[in-house]
Amino acid sequence: MRMDDVQRTGQRLGRETYGVVTSAELAAAGVDPSVVSRLVSSGRWTRLWRGSYLTADHPPGPAVLAQSAVKHAEQAPGRRGPAPLPVVSGLAGARALGMRWVPPGDRVQVLVGPHVQRPSNEHVLVRRTADLADVVPWQWHGVRVADASRIVIDGARECASLRDVRGLLLGAVADGHAEAAALTRLLDHGAVGRTAWARRAVQDAVRGAASPPEAELVDDLVGGGLPFYVNATVTVRGQLVGIIDVYLVGTGVGGEMDSKERHGDAELLDDTLARHGHADAHGLSLMHVTPSRYRADPAAFHARLRAAVTARRRRGHGEPEGLVVTPRGPLLP
Repeated sequence: MRMDDVQRTGQRLGRETYGVVTSAELAAAGVDPSVVSRLVSSGRWTRLWRGSYLTADHPPGPAVLAQSAVKHAEQAPGRRGPAPLPVVSGLAGARALGMRWVPPGDRVQVLVGPHVQRPSNEHVLVRRTADLADVVPWQWHGVRVADASRIVIDGARECASLRDVRGLLLGAVADGHAEAAALTRLLDHGAVGRTAWARRAVQDAVRGAASPPEAELVDDLVGGGLPFYVNATVTVRGQLVGIIDVYLVGTGVGGEMDSKERHGDAELLDDTLARHGHADAHGLSLMHVTPSRYRADPAAFHARLRAAVTARRRRGHGEPEGLVVTPRGPLLP
């Protein structure tokens, strides 16, 4: 078989999968592996990983890698049982859904039925799961992708740190992709391996935190003797002051974590300063800190908060008249 003939065969086999073909498909079509090697050496095909090739003339982006991962994870033809088809999940699924704060990486997690025997490799994480039939997938560039809640829980198991898990999960909840209650149900009824960080991040979401820096601030405030709310909406005499990252109940003092994402450019910084002035005008005191400065010296920021509370009490200032605090989560001790 000539190279041009194999080229056409590969394009036909990969027509519905962004040009991705596997060694098994090529062998079933009677293609000589040596011809495939020549196509790769000539640059006409790209070897994605062992047994997986890109026959089309475009870069191997996320959709291509997802197609290749799904084909890799599928049970070989003739050995397929009645199990549901593979589903992309985890961090690759989070990128497909456009979630925030997804850790970098090209590895694709694919869920398969419990009887499928396919190995993982450095590019594909194959996870056998008994509840694949319960996953309600959606279509993304021709591959089946898990629902957002499942993506978050599976993705958390891929993360290398609690901070990464918090970013993935809290961003998903804050943006409306998932709800804390649904994530808790999945955690309670699914595998327990590598889920401790996810459970902790769900607790952060229930408390009201919407970002990793806020969750870290809340961790340090709990048990400090000043009850507080997280991301509470504050109004004074009917006028909206804003959503304050942490508000110390009974004191008139709040804390703001000025992240680069929310306060980094000039316009957003102006909004932050305007909100600070707005709070002052309504008899409240807001203490600001950036995540990097907070992480470098948490005690310094907590000292500033306590100093602000002490200063207001010395002046006889408590909460301003007409203050209404609408909490997102519970009152924390």
